[in-house]
Amino acid sequence: MTKDTPQPQETINLFVNMLFGSEQNYLECWLGSSENYILNSDGTITIKMQQDSKGNYIYPDRPNLVSAMPDIFPYSDANIFYSQNGVIDMESKTSAGKYNALLKRQYDSVKNGTVVEIPLKYQVLRSAIYDANYKDLCKLYTECFQKAIISKDKTVQQVVDEYKQGMLNLGGNQMLDEMNAAIGKKTAYYYG
Repeated sequence: MTKDTPQPQETINLFVNMLFGSEQNYLECWLGSSENYILNSDGTITIKMQQDSKGNYIYPDRPNLVSAMPDIFPYSDANIFYSQNGVIDMESKTSAGKYNALLKRQYDSVKNGTVVEIPLKYQVLRSAIYDANYKDLCKLYTECFQKAIISKDKTVQQVVDEYKQGMLNLGGNQMLDEMNAAIGKKTAYYYG
């Protein structure tokens, strides 16, 4: 909105209602079309993976316009798992099996307190470099997180060193400067 936006109150109300007006609105702004996910009776959510033209399963993009609000929308804090043709794989070495197992470990770690969630006010910081490298950053994080937990060939320190080098290669120090500036801070520590 700008200072000249006509009907500012109505504009804000429309936006808020679009995101939070109903559980269905909320879920669509978080997960996308209701055709792409299932709310399970055990409180989990299954997201259906689509197949590309070669028959490979791909992770669907999600809008992620809203974050967890379990006091208002109970499913917003649910475990999310990905299914291939209706099957949730938690054990195999396939991409979906590894990813679902990783998600389960992450949820369990947050619940038992071994991992701490970042406060919401720090979750929405962006930088131009971050946005330009988002997919590569997600891939680096996921691969390193998995290695740190399940690799028998690498120590956690080796994985941390790999992650730091990957972040340097993707402009991590510049991202830190941009994100710290967004909250009025000066970067205290760098990747190297």
